[in-house]
Amino acid sequence: MAARRSQAAHRAQVAARSRTAKRRAPKAVEALEALYARLPDVACRGLCADSCRSPIDMSDLERDRIRTASGVHIPERGRWPATAPCPALTAENRCATHATRPTICRLWGTGTAETMACPHGCVIDGDRLTDEQLIDVTLTSFEIGGHPEFAHLTDQMRILAADPRIQPVLARLIRGDATPQMLLAALQHHRLGRLLAQANTDDHEGP
Repeated sequence: MAARRSQAAHRAQVAARSRTAKRRAPKAVEALEALYARLPDVACRGLCADSCRSPIDMSDLERDRIRTASGVHIPERGRWPATAPCPALTAENRCATHATRPTICRLWGTGTAETMACPHGCVIDGDRLTDEQLIDVTLTSFEIGGHPEFAHLTDQMRILAADPRIQPVLARLIRGDATPQMLLAALQHHRLGRLLAQANTDDHEGP
């Protein structure tokens, strides 16, 4: 009984977020398309289907656009089994909703060798994006389209993105396997590092 109530509550929450996304859709969709237009183009050869077999994250608006355009429902990251293929992946290993694919999919292949680079050598038209840029684009898409988990953390995450020591943690965000708790822990680590650095500076300067 409790499980049924929990599922019903989740469905109601998803429906409410979908209605909110639709109300703000015209301007938000325009903003999303403008964001997408800024990204480098990747001459994809369709060799990356294996990368579509793990959870990804996206904004509520992006998820709603996919469902409206193609009838494909992309589950939220926390409800997506770790090794399950993307529901939009066809039997021919192609994307059934490529025209409305979310930010994370558009970023694939545009990053540096360490993060989000295509392992198949597909050519990119434009400059590769740094981890900090990838994180910023991801956060911007969340801000535009709405994301219940990260909405109140985007400012802090941008602070973290400037710290190379924390970037590996945030890189997990753009691959879809980060959590708010992990990011808050990273923020605390970042602040502790700054305090220690300031203390060392004060010690060297003396009285």
